[in-house]
Amino acid sequence: MHGTRPAVSEVNESFWCNPPWQGGARTQRLGLKPVDLSTWLAVTPDAVQLDNKLQQLTARYAEVVQVPAQTRELDAMLCQLPWPGQTTYQFPHLIANLALRVADDLCVIDVADQQRLVAACLCAPSYWHLLDKIGQPLSEVHAPVPGLNDNIGANIQRFIDRAPQGHPFMRSNWFLHGDAQLFHNGPETDLRMPVDQWVLRSEKQTLCRCSERYLLFTIQITCEPLSHIAHFPVAQRDMLKSLQLMDENEVTHFGGVAKCRQLTDYVESFTQ
Repeated sequence: MHGTRPAVSEVNESFWCNPPWQGGARTQRLGLKPVDLSTWLAVTPDAVQLDNKLQQLTARYAEVVQVPAQTRELDAMLCQLPWPGQTTYQFPHLIANLALRVADDLCVIDVADQQRLVAACLCAPSYWHLLDKIGQPLSEVHAPVPGLNDNIGANIQRFIDRAPQGHPFMRSNWFLHGDAQLFHNGPETDLRMPVDQWVLRSEKQTLCRCSERYLLFTIQITCEPLSHIAHFPVAQRDMLKSLQLMDENEVTHFGGVAKCRQLTDYVESFTQ
């Protein structure tokens, strides 16, 4: 099987030259890198992201926005952050209105209370439902992901406990979907279409301890046609290495042995 090559003009070169699996990185790793505070929240939503946020906030507000009963301390923390543009108050809670100013979804962790997820505006979930997770410690939030707590759970908890205030950090991950829809709050059916029609979905996640009590966790989604990897031999090589390094739990979380085999065969077809 040989993949077809898309037109170069359609390709997001920046993404494919710096993919989440760069260097053959494993899928379950901490991989945090510091981010300049001035650029941390600087990316405004594009038309697709903004339309999705407005659609989800209008149609299912209580499913995508959750805040604690007392929000004064939380809102004070959020107000001090370097948001781009001006806030327009279209929705009942500050976190929802702030989420319209950035490309990211916003989640707040209470570091002082077992690292609980206490507030969020989540309009582009990747296989999870906010109402199932709100109020849980991160260890319970991550529990359904095979091997995650065993592999990096302790490292995540240590980092959050020791995170320096006012210094954001970034990591990224990747999945494969059958479409480029941003709202995916439940499991996807098997990818039965040809591999060259699969969509690579990546989350750029940032973490920043914003006060003594709260840490802001942001999630920005990028969707790219998998077929675009045809133009990037280094990305191909690194992806194959990443797939080879997956343990049994990572393979399960990624979609199973058959899916990994299909992906490996597809990427290898460009090197033949």
